[in-house]
Amino acid sequence: MKTNNILKIDNIDNIDNIDNIDNIDNIDDIDDIDDILDVTLIEPKLKHPTIFQKFDELKEGESFTIKNDHDPRPLHYQLLAERGEIFDWIYKENGPEVWLVKITKKLLKNAGAAAGNASTKNPVFNNITEDSTDRKVGEIASENPVAIDIFKKYGIDFCCGGDKTLKEACNLAGIDEDIIVSELNKANSAKFNGTAVSATNNTERFNEWSISFLIEYIIQNHHSFIRKHIPEITEYLEKINNVHGEHHPEIKTINELFAEAASTLIIHLDKEEKDLFISIKDIENDLRDNKNLKISTTLDEIKKAKLEHEHIGDIFKKIENLSSNFLIPEDACTSYSHTYKLLKEFYDDIRIHIHLENNILFKKALEFKTGM
Repeated sequence: MKTNNILKIDNIDNIDNIDNIDNIDNIDDIDDIDDILDVTLIEPKLKHPTIFQKFDELKEGESFTIKNDHDPRPLHYQLLAERGEIFDWIYKENGPEVWLVKITKKLLKNAGAAAGNASTKNPVFNNITEDSTDRKVGEIASENPVAIDIFKKYGIDFCCGGDKTLKEACNLAGIDEDIIVSELNKANSAKFNGTAVSATNNTERFNEWSISFLIEYIIQNHHSFIRKHIPEITEYLEKINNVHGEHHPEIKTINELFAEAASTLIIHLDKEEKDLFISIKDIENDLRDNKNLKISTTLDEIKKAKLEHEHIGDIFKKIENLSSNFLIPEDACTSYSHTYKLLKEFYDDIRIHIHLENNILFKKALEFKTGM
């Protein structure tokens, strides 16, 4: 068994400490792995919930290994944020085609306070009443991830439209606000009783994260997702447009709309990573150092980013409408079906992505401004 160049990650105080993950050499001989979870076989939206469930079922000292077709580093960020420093993360193989990571739940005496902190649940949001429908939907979505599923179910825009009140959002969506209030309160009760189920991955702790950690999470999870899937979706859209465009003319428009969104997103991501995110981190760091930092430029950048988010959101709403909510036609081939599946997953990710930035990250930056 070759044991050189295995990296063990624990006691991480700063997210920058894991940058040396990239320098791990491949390990060819693996003979101590018996419980392997092949992540590539799991439906994308269920990958993280499945891994989290498997981790939660581990007893202290037990482990399992995940197999993936790309570096699962984003999972490490999320697991660390959601469960605390109660696990060891060991790369057994580090690409370029296969990644194997052994995850071990630490013994409680070694995990220390981190284990206790990880088991502490956040308080649920207060029940919505007739007098409290003036709360913003972005705020509600930030407090309880199950609310996101409800908003998506009824077509309520919680990401780009997160600044609207629940009453305003319901009016725009043509939904009786009493129905939404009832479902939100049921979800709230289910969360309080520990029976809530959400397709959204553990978002209730995002409000607790530092700005730096949240930015790194957004880049590693959502920016990387966009960059990875744009070429694939573009290729499939062009393919089905050539084959099915005559009988399904909406495909041509969807193809053009996605191309517009893709070009906008690529530029948008670069601007965020090279300018906006750095400026927001500077606000956080300078305030900690009690410096008087002028942040008017950063606030202007945030306004521009939110406008671009709105533009991107509008494009995907058009795609959603043209595709009849990604409904697969009866005469669709396998490629057609797969394309719509990819588009829906992409749009779902975009909505969570924009929600994290508009309703949590940018809100934190604005709160820093208020505190100056």
